[in-house]
Amino acid sequence: GAGRAEMLARLAELDASVLAAGRARLDADAVADLAREAEQELQAFRGRMAADAYERSKAACFDRLVRERLKLPTLALD
Repeated sequence: GAGRAEMLARLAELDASVLAAGRARLDADAVADLAREAEQELQAFRGRMAADAYERSKAACFDRLVRERLKLPTLALD
């Protein structure tokens, strides 16, 4: 019900905060490295993707790489 929806929304907020704090800890070189890695992972798909879809995918890939590098948890309820 409504309580579950509120809890899931709060969990999503906390997850976003954890990820933002992790990104803030990275220096410029690490950000550049992860951005390059994200672009390399998506390179094969770029020509088949609309520009906005590519940018969303690149951002999601970057966030995943940040989580992996910093060993951050994903706060979600499956």
